[in-house]
Amino acid sequence: MDEILIFGAAAAAIKFSLMYLGWNKRPKQAELVGKVTRLTFYPVKSMAGVIVDQALCTSTGFQLPGTDIQDRSWMVIYGEENRFVTARQEPAMLLIKPSFNNGNSISFDAPNMETLRITVDQCPTKITTARVWGAEVESLDCGDVAAEWISRYLGNRPGHRLVHCDTKVSELRSAEYALRKVRLGVEDIKETDKLIFQDGSAYLLTTEVSLNEVNKELRDSREIKVESFRPSIIVSGNKTPFEEDNWKEIYIGDKVKFTTTMPCPRCVLTTIDPVNATKREDNQPLNVLNSLSRKLLKGTDSPCFGNFLVCDRPGLIPE
Repeated sequence: MDEILIFGAAAAAIKFSLMYLGWNKRPKQAELVGKVTRLTFYPVKSMAGVIVDQALCTSTGFQLPGTDIQDRSWMVIYGEENRFVTARQEPAMLLIKPSFNNGNSISFDAPNMETLRITVDQCPTKITTARVWGAEVESLDCGDVAAEWISRYLGNRPGHRLVHCDTKVSELRSAEYALRKVRLGVEDIKETDKLIFQDGSAYLLTTEVSLNEVNKELRDSREIKVESFRPSIIVSGNKTPFEEDNWKEIYIGDKVKFTTTMPCPRCVLTTIDPVNATKREDNQPLNVLNSLSRKLLKGTDSPCFGNFLVCDRPGLIPE
C-alpha cells in the first residue's frame, strides 16, 4: 500500500487530519504525526478480515474497488427469528476466511471444510428479514448450499443461514438507533449515518502505539494481536498512547474525510484468540484495559480501545 501520511492539528478542540503530503487543503496548524499502515476489510460479520491495498470508502464502510462487495454486508443468522450470529456465540466463525475470485464472487474457507463459493448475482434465492440488535434489515438469503455449509461447520446444527444485504435496494439501519439500543451516548452521530450489519460503526481506527502500551502492561501474559480488536484502519508513528481519543477530523488523500464519533467499548470478543478461536483464560485484554482506566463512556462499564468513525466524504484510498 502506498504510504499515507498523517497530520494532526492542535487547537482548543484537537483536530486530526490524515492525508497525502501533497494535499493542498490540510488545516492550518496541522503537524505530521504518523501514517496508515493497514486497511482491513470485513465482508462477513464476525468472520476473518481481508487486508487490502486499496479500499473505496463509503458512508456504510469499505467497498472492494470495482465490485459491489461491501464491509459486513454478509452475515450469518439462526433460527425462526433470523437473529444475527457472531463469534461471541460461535468463536469458530473467526477461522472462516473469505476471499474474492473476481468482481462478484466470494469464497469461504474454514478448517476441515471444502471451499464454499458464492456468486453475488446468484445470491437472491429469496428475501428474508434479518435482525441485528433489535433492528430489522431486508436481506437476500444465499441459498441452501451455503446454509448447509455454515450449519455443518458450526457443529452440524441446522438452522444457520447466510444472508446478504444489497445496499442499493435495502433500507439500512440507523447508527443512532443501534447505539441507543446498547445505551451509549450518540451526541456525534447524525440521523443520516447508516449501518449495514456492523454493530455500531462502519469504521474503527486503532494505533500501533496504543496496542504496544496494552501489551507492555500484560507482563507475563502472551501479547494481544491487533486482529483481536478488528480495526478497519491501523495507524503508526504517533508518539503518545491513546492520543487518538482526541482526534476529531480525519482526512485521507485529497477527497476522503472521516469524523470520530466515540471510543469503541470492547466486549468478550476481544478475549477470543483469532488464530485458534479459543477464549483466553486470563480475560485479556479486558483486564489490562480496565487497569489503564479505559472506561470512557457513560452507560457502560466496558473499557474502550480504538475509535468509531463515520465517513463524511467518500473516496478511494490510496488514490
